[in-house]
Amino acid sequence: MFFELLDKYGFDDLNTVLEKYSEIRVPDAHAICDLAVDNYVEMRYLVTTRKYKLRKQLDKFLNIIFPNSWIPLYSMVTFSRIRYSEVIEKKKKQDKVFYEFILKF
Repeated sequence: MFFELLDKYGFDDLNTVLEKYSEIRVPDAHAICDLAVDNYVEMRYLVTTRKYKLRKQLDKFLNIIFPNSWIPLYSMVTFSRIRYSEVIEKKKKQDKVFYEFILKF
């Protein structure tokens, strides 16, 4: 992302490059902080619950069936180039599907 901006604005306009980069990255910096707190709560308590274990198994299963549209949170954060702010939005959508549709059956 930084290098794309550098290509667009060049070394001569480094102030603009840094400003644009900061504008783009600040939402992701906030998002990674939120993800870190959520991960702490998950590791502290949730990993021992049935609902958590069910969710992890279903995430794996759905990812096999829909590899481009259902990506587990860990995979999005660790193995993709999806922006952290987008990861949170995708997680919210997947949570909604999981809790509204899957748990009803």
